[in-house]
Amino acid sequence: MSATPAAVVITNPLPATFEAVGAEALAQAVALAAQAETLAPATAEELAGANAVFRQVDALTKRITSDRMALTRPIDALLDAIRDAERKATAPLLAAKAALGQRLVACERAIAEAARAAAAKARQEAEERALAERRRLEAEQAAARKLAEEERAKAQAAADAEAAVFGGEAEQVPDLPPPAPVVVVPVLERPAALAVPVVKSAARTTTRQRLHIHDANLVPLEIAGRRLLVPDEKAIDALLRAGVAVPGARLVSVESIGAGWRP
Repeated sequence: MSATPAAVVITNPLPATFEAVGAEALAQAVALAAQAETLAPATAEELAGANAVFRQVDALTKRITSDRMALTRPIDALLDAIRDAERKATAPLLAAKAALGQRLVACERAIAEAARAAAAKARQEAEERALAERRRLEAEQAAARKLAEEERAKAQAAADAEAAVFGGEAEQVPDLPPPAPVVVVPVLERPAALAVPVVKSAARTTTRQRLHIHDANLVPLEIAGRRLLVPDEKAIDALLRAGVAVPGARLVSVESIGAGWRP
C-alpha cells in the first residue's frame, strides 16, 4: 500500500504589510513633476538648470523602480515556486488525461464502427430475405398461372370440340390477364449491437490548423505586400488563412483532446 504523498508547503517570506512607495519619495515625485512642468528653457543658463531637474527626475524614477524590484523579487520567487508545484502536480494528470482520452476516443470510434457494420449487415440480410421471398412468391405465381393456362386451354379445346360437333364458330375463351409484379419490401431487424445503450466518450477531439514550414529556403522574403524576413510565422499563418499560397509553408491539422460530453 503506497503512502499518502505529503502536501507541497511553501514558506512565504513576505511580511503581512510593507511600504510599497515611501512618503518622502511620493512627495519628491509630486514636487519634481510639478517643477518639470514649468520648465521651458530658452537660454544656456536655463538649459543648465533644466538639465539638473531632468537628472533629478531620472534618478528618482530609477530609485522608485529599484525599490519596487527589491519588493517584487521575493514575490516573483514565491510565484515561481507555486507554479513549479502546480506543474509537478498536474504533469502526471495531463499525461494520464491525454493517454486515457486517446483510448476513450478510440473505444467510442470502435463502438460506432461496430454499430455501422451491424446496421450494414442487417440491411444486407433484410435485402437477401426480401429477394428470397420475392422469388418464392414469383414461383407460386408462375405455378398458379401455369394451372390457369392449362385450364384455359382445356376450356378452349372443349369449345372447339362442341363447335365441330354442332357447327358454328367456337367460343373463344379470353386470355389470362398479365401477372401483377411481385413487390417485397425489406424488413430491417434491429441488430443486437444497436440495441445496446450508446455510451459516449467523456473525451472529445478538436482539429485546428497550425503553421508548418517544411522548407524555410522556399519561403520568399516578401509576398502579397508583406515581408517575411525571419520568416515571420505569424505573417505566414495569416496569409495562409487568408487563402494566399506561400511557397515552402502550409497549414497542417493538429488533433487535440479535451473535455466533452458528460453523463
